[in-house]
Amino acid sequence: MADAVGAEQAFFSTCGSSLSVKAAMLAVVGGHGDLLVSRDAHKSVVAGLVFGGVQPQWIRPTPSDASGRVLPTSAAGRTWLT
Repeated sequence: MADAVGAEQAFFSTCGSSLSVKAAMLAVVGGHGDLLVSRDAHKSVVAGLVFGGVQPQWIRPTPSDASGRVLPTSAAGRTWLT
């Protein structure tokens, strides 16, 4: 898989996407610090933060004016939650 996508390594998970997200959260944060998280993140992201001992810094999702769907949060349009 790594060769197919031009990466150094590839990992496979056999327990579903939620476990993969938790593992990714642990890999990214390394067990300490803060991480920016959109308030509409999947519950597996929050579980990964809890397991990793990481403090989320919540940001409000950005709704689309036209459709009402949530758009990716941009740095320019962010709204911080405390």
